[in-house]
Amino acid sequence: MPDREPSDLSAFVFDSATMSADIASATGRIVTQLVAPGGAAPVSWVLIEPGTGSEEGLGPSWSARVVLQARKVEEVSAPHAAGARVTHVLPIPYSAPDDEVEDLERWYSEEHTEKLLRCDAWLRVRRYRIEAIRGAEWNRLVVHDLAANDVLARDEVREAMATPWRQRLADRPWFMAEPRQPLEVRSQTPGNAARS
Repeated sequence: MPDREPSDLSAFVFDSATMSADIASATGRIVTQLVAPGGAAPVSWVLIEPGTGSEEGLGPSWSARVVLQARKVEEVSAPHAAGARVTHVLPIPYSAPDDEVEDLERWYSEEHTEKLLRCDAWLRVRRYRIEAIRGAEWNRLVVHDLAANDVLARDEVREAMATPWRQRLADRPWFMAEPRQPLEVRSQTPGNAARS
């Protein structure tokens, strides 16, 4: 991936529940390490905010399956999110065809986000446009901050996923192409915290 201006988000996806990551070069950034809950298929993500300009300088131990740089499109937090602890994050990548991206974006901004945030454990929704990627063909990433692992089974969320608009999108092969699994927050390093 070529060097570019720092992005709003850098994400790294690993095919194991453990990762060996040198985050020393991420000084001044928020680094969130996410892992699949016990018993789930092993996968882990590292999110860095603000992102980097490239994958260079992130240390020799970064051997991610997917590396991406993204720009924020929208961020919406629930009123009940203030002071709540994020315990899980649900990253959802999409490979939406160019002629269907607008419908996906409108669905999130006009319907879906507001419905999800009715759930007391759904804290924040951030949508990103992927600007550079290696290892996948995704063009959009939605990152959901959660206060519980069981949110997908809650009534408010089931209602949000049962609308005609969502059902129409779900009929498209790209919409459900990637697994949807809340990942546990293993650690989060504040961007301005001292590192040893």
